[in-house]
Amino acid sequence: MKLFYFARVDLREQDASQRHVLEFCLSFARLGHEVTLFIPDLGARPRFEGLRTVYVPTFSRRSAVTFFTFYIALFFVFLKHYRRGRPDVVYTRFQQMEWLVTWLRFVLPFRYAIEINGVTSVELKIHAVSSWIIRLLEWNERLVFRFAHLLVTPSAHIQEALQKNYGIGGRRFFVVSNGADPEVFKPKDARQCRQALGLDPDGKYLVFVGSFKKWHGIYKIVEVFPALLKAMPDCRLLLVGDGEERKKIEDYIAQNHLSGKIVLAGKMSYEKIPDYINAGDICLAPYFDSLLNESGISPLKMYEYMACGKPILTSPVGGVDVLFKAHRIGELIDSNSAEAWVPVITSLLGQPDKMREFGENGRRAVIEEYSWDAIAGRIAAKLESL
Repeated sequence: MKLFYFARVDLREQDASQRHVLEFCLSFARLGHEVTLFIPDLGARPRFEGLRTVYVPTFSRRSAVTFFTFYIALFFVFLKHYRRGRPDVVYTRFQQMEWLVTWLRFVLPFRYAIEINGVTSVELKIHAVSSWIIRLLEWNERLVFRFAHLLVTPSAHIQEALQKNYGIGGRRFFVVSNGADPEVFKPKDARQCRQALGLDPDGKYLVFVGSFKKWHGIYKIVEVFPALLKAMPDCRLLLVGDGEERKKIEDYIAQNHLSGKIVLAGKMSYEKIPDYINAGDICLAPYFDSLLNESGISPLKMYEYMACGKPILTSPVGGVDVLFKAHRIGELIDSNSAEAWVPVITSLLGQPDKMREFGENGRRAVIEEYSWDAIAGRIAAKLESL
């Protein structure tokens, strides 16, 4: 197949969205398909082996401006490249303004697939956004989703929410999980990773990797960490990433004299993230907002933790319990209270054999089912059927 992929991602940012797009495209290319990635021209212009990249002018590097200008410019850039080599499929990582380009599917003979990684209205509700803005965006989504020949979601919960909200038939959906690259994310010696990162090689480390968003719940874990220290004085919390909750976390660390016990590593490059995951004993994916049950989640971090062979603690929200029950990769903590995590963490840290079993189960699952090549293969087969 010849596939054009549209994604408004910033290659300067080392985040899950960027990793997801690149991993998918590179895996698709490894399968022998011809992939052209259209992304905003924000200064960074790396080359990727086997992947053709088109940098679309945005006239500014500010996110609020690129939200509009990327898709306006993309309309003309797409038509130019369409004339040079017609794609079989246009595949997009959904953004609100993409209808400026994708209405062309009614004029030009390509198949249009949208990947939807969450329900916008739910995230906006968590951030208490005005209801009229939510209704406007829902109207826009209803329009765009009806353009598509195929809607790809990483969670059955997301499919159910979209069917309920927009009345879209189930046959237009394809559910396939996120994944990880088991050649990049793989088990390493924890002590060696800690020494290389300047961490105490003898501590007990809990690791969180991701953005510090409100709905990720990491601040609640920070708040109960003093209670965990009382039970296990050698315990440490290693936080890798950045985001809107960082200032609150920094203030809490300072006010409670937790410097050195809670380590804020900041954003890390894709290549370094496996070292931080492998430095940990247990990996965390905390979610406390029940609104996530309305949308579903499929966190990229979960599969990267699994690929590194680490036991995981999370909350049974948004459908992640299905993954845990299928593969026994860690413990589910069914409570909206972060205090409930303390005894589970202390108990699991005292059971190395159980931790090892969880980690081995996760690693095996990624190799057998959740590698990016396997995920791309399933999506490719579905697209070919169109």
